[in-house]
Amino acid sequence: MKQLYIAVLLLYSAIGFSQITVTGTIKNAVTNEPIPFANVVETKTANGTTADGYGYFSIEALKNKAVLECTAIGFNSQNIFLGPCPSPHLNLPPKCCPPDSLFLVLLTKTRTVLLR
Repeated sequence: MKQLYIAVLLLYSAIGFSQITVTGTIKNAVTNEPIPFANVVETKTANGTTADGYGYFSIEALKNKAVLECTAIGFNSQNIFLGPCPSPHLNLPPKCCPPDSLFLVLLTKTRTVLLR
């Protein structure tokens, strides 16, 4: 009886802490082009990865019901809930810049004269 209890406990802990591999792509929602080097992080953990130059990513999720947060510079972030089929294809909408948030950068050329 004690051996059966230990076997059930070990099986339960193995299922509870199992990892799954999640692969997917990250694309621009407007142009459908891949977003290179976007960040994918499993929420409430330190587990994360970065997409490659073609928007593909692969991450080891700690549990089957994890939530992945995808962020990229110039795009709105998106959270996705992992279900039974962990192969998400994320479409991030670009952020819009209102006209009052544009900056004008002026460069001036200066000349330095050395006296001897």
